Amino acid sequence: MLHLARLSTRRPFAAFFLWFAVAAALAAIGLGVSHSLSPTIVVVPGSETARAERLAESNAEVTMLSVEQAALDLEQDVIRAVLEFNVQSERIRIAAKADEVAGRRYAAAERRWKLGSFSDALTFYGERRRQSRNSTSRVEFSSVLHETRKGARWMPLIR
Repeated sequence: MLHLARLSTRRPFAAFFLWFAVAAALAAIGLGVSHSLSPTIVVVPGSETARAERLAESNAEVTMLSVEQAALDLEQDVIRAVLEFNVQSERIRIAAKADEVAGRRYAAAERRWKLGSFSDALTFYGERRRQSRNSTSRVEFSSVLHETRKGARWMPLIR
């Protein structure tokens, strides 16, 4: 060892190149062997490390399952939103048809009112109202019209 120290002090450049050559040779050998080596941790069964490893694996599995569930939930939410959006046009069409029918019924009721054909219904409504003033139930105008026009196919919109 003393001989190596004297050599390195007498010829520093030669010692440097010798150490550099040794390091390069070891690096080349290490690169050739690195693919066959794998870092492993020796875990003793039943130890605290083994329990911690099992806990970490189960936590990773739970996390993966929750991520998958969140992805499925998102996909279902998107599908539901698209389906609800597609149904809106049908709902608008039905509402427009209901508005049209209500408008025609209102116009028919208004024409009958102007012609005076509601007079018998109003008389009956007044009599029923006088009879029920002492009771707590309220007679609705539409039910009176329905009772007076049992054969009619229209129902007034006045409530």
